[in-house]
Amino acid sequence: MKLIEAINPLLNEKQQKELQQIWVDYPTLNRDDFFKRYKKILFKRWSKEDYYYFRDDCDKNGELASMGHLTIMYLAKIKCVLSVDWSGEEHNGMIKRFLHIRLKHYGHSQMKLNDRKPKMKLKSGDFKRGDYIPLLMSCFEKQVATVGLKIASLDLGADEYNIALVPQEWFEKMENVTVEGNFAISDTTVWQLSILKIGGKKATVMSLLKKRFNVPLSEIKDFISDLPIVLGKGSKQELLKLKIEYEEIGCVMELIKCED
Repeated sequence: MKLIEAINPLLNEKQQKELQQIWVDYPTLNRDDFFKRYKKILFKRWSKEDYYYFRDDCDKNGELASMGHLTIMYLAKIKCVLSVDWSGEEHNGMIKRFLHIRLKHYGHSQMKLNDRKPKMKLKSGDFKRGDYIPLLMSCFEKQVATVGLKIASLDLGADEYNIALVPQEWFEKMENVTVEGNFAISDTTVWQLSILKIGGKKATVMSLLKKRFNVPLSEIKDFISDLPIVLGKGSKQELLKLKIEYEEIGCVMELIKCED
């Protein structure tokens, strides 16, 4: 599917035309002319460093990757997307504020999101770097689902979340669709993958678990006897690959949404 076709349903008519023109002009104008024309449309803050970094990135990744970047930059400028580093919010509450703006866009201005549980977990100190953003989005996800909306990440393969609040039906159509370039629409809900039963190639399973959890050889038999074994928590897409790997060697697996 063409990226422009995938994104169009999230935009009004004016925005659709504007993004379409960006796509038309990008391959036909030289880089300097293109960025002069679209500087204000694409960039919130502009500097020579931004310009040369982005040009180098375009040249390195090729046209389709650049189109993906241009699309994200445009969506961020019109406040349809919020880009957040995987390690945490640049400013406390920025995701919550963004989602409230998008809720208003969808006609739910009275809805107030509650992030008390993730904040309490953060204060407990029992967090690894990068844990907070997925748990925060998972918390908000349950709340926006009550009005038919979904929190998605428009993924370019970088170490960031490009967060969008989208209609549930749009996400369901797009989640498993291949979009050109390296652009993917990802679920932001936190999932948990567990082994319920070990069968088939038991020695292979033991070897994989020993490597994954750094379990001493002398303890691996006791380790695998304590079922279920939680393999990991994270995005659905990431864990589905791991699920298939273990199912192919005879394990019975369970993939469930994490509770707050």
